Amino acid sequence: MVAFKTIADLTRSLQAAELAADAAAIVATARPTLLFVREQADDDGLPVGTSKMGGCPDLPDGFAWPMRPAYADAQKRAARVRKTGDHLIATMTEWMTDPAKGRPVLPIELDEVRAKYEAKTAVLFAPFPLGFVAQLDLADLARNEGFDADLPRTGMLSIFEDLTGDAEVPRAFWHQQPAATCKRTPFPTSLIAHYDIQHSWSPPLTSETWAQSTKAEVLTAYSAITVPHHWKNAYPGQGPKWTQIWNWFDKPAYEYSIHELPDKANAANFGDRLGGWPDNIQGNPEDELPGETARTGRIIRPGVTPWRHLFSYGGEFWQRTRHMKPEDSGDGNTFVMIRDADLAARRFEKAGSVYQQT
Repeated sequence: MVAFKTIADLTRSLQAAELAADAAAIVATARPTLLFVREQADDDGLPVGTSKMGGCPDLPDGFAWPMRPAYADAQKRAARVRKTGDHLIATMTEWMTDPAKGRPVLPIELDEVRAKYEAKTAVLFAPFPLGFVAQLDLADLARNEGFDADLPRTGMLSIFEDLTGDAEVPRAFWHQQPAATCKRTPFPTSLIAHYDIQHSWSPPLTSETWAQSTKAEVLTAYSAITVPHHWKNAYPGQGPKWTQIWNWFDKPAYEYSIHELPDKANAANFGDRLGGWPDNIQGNPEDELPGETARTGRIIRPGVTPWRHLFSYGGEFWQRTRHMKPEDSGDGNTFVMIRDADLAARRFEKAGSVYQQT
């Protein structure tokens, strides 16, 4: 995590890397951000509008739970899913007939795998609810020094994601009314049914049902300063300046940055942040956004891009948190990005996302 408590810490890190001549240019691209520590709590007992990851969302009256449409290429997607399921069933069948493989597979387990993969394919052909990820009380968070000044200072931001694929659907929604006026909203029954069938197992394994998930992860904000990873590619590859910049990100930037946020029982930082610059795991998220963004000019020069980092979150959640993991996702980070023009116009539904992992 490369983020600094102050501009002074950032400047000292650049001096330690012998980048004093470049310090002014790099510091000029710095932006404030909010980093978060998550602390697990009983979801039902939380006040309405609490900033949190997972749990049941607090939504305004009249706001319909976001849906993705049926996939236009559902047949192709379904074929890939069936192929994976067939391979798993073939492997399990082999275990049934070969005692040397270990514990014999029960016939009911084969039936469950078939049912799971039938459910995975069925939802591709019909509209399906998005999974709820997080909500952020912007009015409350705006009291922090690291709050991005270009974000609204009122209302609440809700983040959703497609659990069954990679559909380009709205995933960020801004509710202008005060967070406390929203209403705790349960997950749609179709989402719960899908979750339960994907997480059910026969004895001797333990089933995990949605009813057992009762927690949310409350977000506590800490102000920080961030710089764009664009600087890694600001100079010719393998040249002296390129090497210096990369060495700075690898060592002095880290040594002077925030290493650990305040630690307490049942709490941790998973890489969640609001505003500022993204903390890349791989390449620049601006370069990986799909669709119409796949063209030149996404990063004009370090710190200058039509895209803004809105919110990013880690894929790790504590057990029993009300959270539904997308298909084929891991413990990496999802970066929610939005164009400057759309942010200024408050068109949060235009945001896109990029997933990265090590």
